[in-house]
Amino acid sequence: MSDVDFAPISLERLQRVFRPLSLLANPVSTGLEQVLASGPVLFVGDHTIYGGLDLPMLGLEIYEQTGRPVRGLAAQIN
Repeated sequence: MSDVDFAPISLERLQRVFRPLSLLANPVSTGLEQVLASGPVLFVGDHTIYGGLDLPMLGLEIYEQTGRPVRGLAAQIN
C-alpha cells in the first residue's frame, strides 16, 4: 500500500469515538511540538496493557495538534 492509497479516518470521527476514553483518562501529552509537519516520524509504543489505552489517545492528540494521521505497524507472531 502506498501513501496514495491511504485514506485516514476523519478527525471528527476519531474524536467522537475516543471522547468517552478521554473523559475517563484525561490524557496529557507533552513534546508534540517536536513532531515535524512533514517527513518521516516513528513512534515506538509500549506493549503493556497501557499501550491499548495510551496509544490511541496519543495518536488522536498527534492528529489534532499536527494534522498528521497516525498509522500503526504490527507483525503477526506465530
